[in-house]
Amino acid sequence: TLFLNDERIAADGTVARSSAGYEPASHTLIVPIKQIRDTLKLTLHVANFAYAMGGVWQSPRIGGRAAIQSHYDRQLAFDLFIFGGLFIMSLYHMALFFLRRRIRSNLYFSLLCFFLAIKNLFSGVSFFYTLWPNASYESGLKLIHISIFAGAVLLWFFLRELFEKEYPLWIGRVLFRS
Repeated sequence: TLFLNDERIAADGTVARSSAGYEPASHTLIVPIKQIRDTLKLTLHVANFAYAMGGVWQSPRIGGRAAIQSHYDRQLAFDLFIFGGLFIMSLYHMALFFLRRRIRSNLYFSLLCFFLAIKNLFSGVSFFYTLWPNASYESGLKLIHISIFAGAVLLWFFLRELFEKEYPLWIGRVLFRS
């Protein structure tokens, strides 16, 4: 919850002192400040019971509406460019795999790109929550963690497939034993 001179001006989720009344959220907000004074007191209340690494990840930005909107638009465009590139590479390598099924490195790389693209929807401006504003924070966390761990495994399989002698099979068995 964001307060300006002790007046609530924005909220994302529900801040509480215990996990009972707490509701996590992760939306990027642009909040106009209409008061013009020499001194403004901004207070940000953050509660974090859902994720040990949660909280405010980026510093709040203060500036003119056009400058803030322009910064948001540039960041969103960059995030979507990365997502689109990863997603297209995923589709391309999946098509290559279907054309030559014996080359499994294409499958592993396709899936790796797909999971990285999914993770990218939650970084930066968290475009995932713009597309699905009512999606639960916990489902987003699960998708992030699934994509990270699946990405690590798929990277191992991809490198193992390409460089079989440099990546002995026993290393993979030790790494992914649990």
